[in-house]
Amino acid sequence: MLADWWVVVKNGTVEPCNLDPGKEIDVYFTTGLRTMIELWMGDTTCRAATGDGRLKLVGPPALTRTVYQWLAPIKISDVPEAKAITA
Repeated sequence: MLADWWVVVKNGTVEPCNLDPGKEIDVYFTTGLRTMIELWMGDTTCRAATGDGRLKLVGPPALTRTVYQWLAPIKISDVPEAKAITA
């Protein structure tokens, strides 16, 4: 099952949405849920995911080149990044 998600970036705040926020789309992402989770949790980077084909970005080069700057891993208070947790 395919699902559409939106990421709204405004004034340095990044907000994922599962309902269309009604804004014009500047950059299209084509990827799977696993890759998005890995991006949000810090287990991979935008550069790595685009480099190996797990993430495709379509939009103005000025925006697609800087996605890695605003799509950084989320920070949850007192929760370490996934890569920092050992089994």
